[in-house]
Amino acid sequence: MNNDFVFNPSRTANEIAVIQMENIDPRSGLVKKWSFSSLKKFETCPHSIFLKYIKQLKEESGPAAERGVKIHKMAEDYVRGDILELPPELRKFETGFKKLHEDYHLGTIHCEYEMAFTVDWVQCTWDDNQAWARFILDLFIQDDPTSARLKDHKTGRREGNEIKHAEQSLMYACALFQYFPLLQFIESEFWYLDEGTKMTKTYTREYCAMFMPKIDARAKKMTTETTFIARPSKSNCRWCYYAKTKQCDWAEPTL
Repeated sequence: MNNDFVFNPSRTANEIAVIQMENIDPRSGLVKKWSFSSLKKFETCPHSIFLKYIKQLKEESGPAAERGVKIHKMAEDYVRGDILELPPELRKFETGFKKLHEDYHLGTIHCEYEMAFTVDWVQCTWDDNQAWARFILDLFIQDDPTSARLKDHKTGRREGNEIKHAEQSLMYACALFQYFPLLQFIESEFWYLDEGTKMTKTYTREYCAMFMPKIDARAKKMTTETTFIARPSKSNCRWCYYAKTKQCDWAEPTL
């Protein structure tokens, strides 16, 4: 008999929760995969994930999101050399983009770099049936086996998004350390293309290792979820596509 299940009145609620989580299939929920964006959406309002992935209600992009996709494609095409003239939308980082464009032939620069992991954080292919966590980096540059750089291109405002983007940067770095066992140091830069500003973070393997258990627990909460209870509020519903289009029965009026 597993001693974890023997009644012990001295256990705290947190200890009991950990034991319960460790004995549940991490993919026993209705959603089997996660990414940074889907995890943030889940933590904001689980019901939005239910509507998107379980009910499969289409979520159409707004003008700002479509513009962001278009500019990301411009950046990718320019770095790869598919277009030779730097688009005006990228010119606030002209020096950086030209350097990437010139160095792309070296083979160390990877655009739209995909990483996928099983529930045990073992790397796998993107379409593997066991794929659990998936990440896409705008740019990944491996200078040598022990050091690398990641770059993410942002359109729109930096103000108000600092915490979210710092968390995204950290999670991408943690994933890279899992993907490359020899990697010891990562420099992360988020380029705010409209403003011409950037956010720079540096990470070591030891630093990121401290955050992995919490990231793992957050993700497993999403992929073991079965109820997806709504969390309506004026702030949550304000940016929710399903609230705006009145496809969510729990939406809070935002006007």
